[in-house]
Order: sequence, then structure tokens, then C-alpha cells
Amino acid sequence: ATTRVNAGGTSQTLDINTASKVGLLLFDGTQGSYLTLDLTTFTINPTTGSVTYEIYSPQGALIASGNVLATARTIHIPALPQSGTYSIYFKPGAATANFTAVIADDKAIAIDGAARNDIISFTGQSKRLTFVGTVGQNLGLGISGLTLLPTSATYATVTVYKPDGSILIVYK
Repeated sequence: ATTRVNAGGTSQTLDINTASKVGLLLFDGTQGSYLTLDLTTFTINPTTGSVTYEIYSPQGALIASGNVLATARTIHIPALPQSGTYSIYFKPGAATANFTAVIADDKAIAIDGAARNDIISFTGQSKRLTFVGTVGQNLGLGISGLTLLPTSATYATVTVYKPDGSILIVYK
């Protein structure tokens, strides 16, 4: 199964209805862009399975890989190394999988800028916001009005990454 999704466009469905088959999702990107792929619906059989993914640049270089499952359905794509058409291969192995995918540009926040409101819409979704800082700059991050659903959830996690993608700090 193959489908194409456009950043900021409508969602697309990818059905991998035969075990040991691969699904292919194509998207166009611009060098330096940060994009996030959300699987807004996700079904896998057996339900305990996961789907391996690999993201390839227009030149065929592997830029990211990992797994998606019912409780982790967001892929934060690394900064795109070049402009062109990217390929994401989804491999459910012995399982079958069906999902709806949407891709969007990550939003930037301005230091000392206006607050932004964001909503995490489904289980397994996460958000990535970007900002520009300088070496040695001392910054704080404020979060207000946080509501967790279900109310039994005990915490949210905030991770701050360095420009090279490594973790600077994790707050729980």
C-alpha cells in the first residue's frame, strides 16, 4: 500500500491488510523543516503488536527509525537534511495495520513571546515546539492550565532537546 500526504494537508489512510507486507507513505519537505507525523487512527492485529518505521531522505539515506503502537502514535521527524520527496516505510511484520496519517509543520515559540494554546487530541499523541536560543542563555518554560485526561494520569513529560537532537533535560 502506498499513499502521499502533504504537510498541512488532509489526512490520508494507509491500509496494510496482509501480514509481512510494507506500507509506504510519501511526503515532500523543505530542507531545515521540522515536521510531525500523527497517526490519528491506528489499528493493529494482533492488538499487542507494533509497527516499525524507517524514514528515508530523497537521496535514500536513513534519517530516522522506530516503532509506533497504540500508545505511541506520533513521529517527530528530524530536521530535514534537504528538499525533496521523503519516504516512510511502515513494517508491521506478522501483523496487519491500518491508520490515518496527517503531517504538519512544528510550531515555533518566541522567547518572551505570547503564550500558545496546544491540545493533544488522542492517546499516544505528543507535541514538539521549537525555539531559537543562544549558548549560555538562561531560559525558563512555563506551563499553565494543564488538564490531563483521563484524570487518573499523574503527570505530563516535557523534554528539551539540544540542536543536535540529544536530550538537554526532562521534566515530569
